[in-house]
Amino acid sequence: MSKTLEQIKEKLLIANERLKKSLLLEPGDYRFAILSAEIRHDDKRGYDYLYVKLLCDGETASDRFPFDDMLWKLATLLRSVGMEIDDWADPQELVGRSGKLTAEAHDDGKVFYKYLKP
Repeated sequence: MSKTLEQIKEKLLIANERLKKSLLLEPGDYRFAILSAEIRHDDKRGYDYLYVKLLCDGETASDRFPFDDMLWKLATLLRSVGMEIDDWADPQELVGRSGKLTAEAHDDGKVFYKYLKP
């Protein structure tokens, strides 16, 4: 095998391990708890976002909340865990909070999480 193919395989193995740790949920309704929350930056897309790791009915998942024209998504997460927007000051305040979400599959194969009001 060429060195380039070996490099690709190595990257695939690393990506596969990451996927095992945080899979997309199957469509349906879930109870979730926030395991971790931190602010990150996406160099490729050029924005900051809140990254959360979730425990959803025994399955580990994650989601990102861009600080751009999708701030409404973050607002729905905060409401779903019983927080008011004005009360949120630090990502760590989300850890341990819980709520409900619906995982919805779209025609393009992507799965989106819709956070539900308590």
